Amino acid sequence: MQHKEIFNDAIWVGAKEKDICPVIRTAFNVDKNIKRATLNILGFGTYVFYVNGKKVTEDIFQPMSSNFEHRDFPKGEIMAVRSYVNSYDVTDYIVSGKNVIATMLGNGWYDGTRQEKAFGERKLCISVCFESDDGVWYVGTSLADKYTESFVKESNLLEYEIHDYTD
Repeated sequence: MQHKEIFNDAIWVGAKEKDICPVIRTAFNVDKNIKRATLNILGFGTYVFYVNGKKVTEDIFQPMSSNFEHRDFPKGEIMAVRSYVNSYDVTDYIVSGKNVIATMLGNGWYDGTRQEKAFGERKLCISVCFESDDGVWYVGTSLADKYTESFVKESNLLEYEIHDYTD
């Protein structure tokens, strides 16, 4: 599937600094009675996310390891490019009025921290598809998203994290 088919008009958002794990907040209002809300998320880096302060899944180190470029293997085998979009039913987490999705974005294989190869800077894209009696509409990551530092001040997927819980 193509990006637009999954994420509609959502854009990629990412970390400004290399080693910290930022929290990216996507805020939106819901003023309709929804039947279903499905959140799609693709991270080039690891992530954990919350909807209205509640952790949606116990999954860690998502997404699965992706292949970011074509690679040749012995005997002529070729590994295709692929990345994994995770989908979650978040209907029970959405409230009438203001809602916030907060995502902590860590490094992973993509940004190549302390690895021989980097593919780019970590980033993520989120879209929520809402279904109601009035039809279907989408909310996703945008330039209006808020970015803050988290308590994770340095991170490396394979080696360590440094946390700072002081103000």
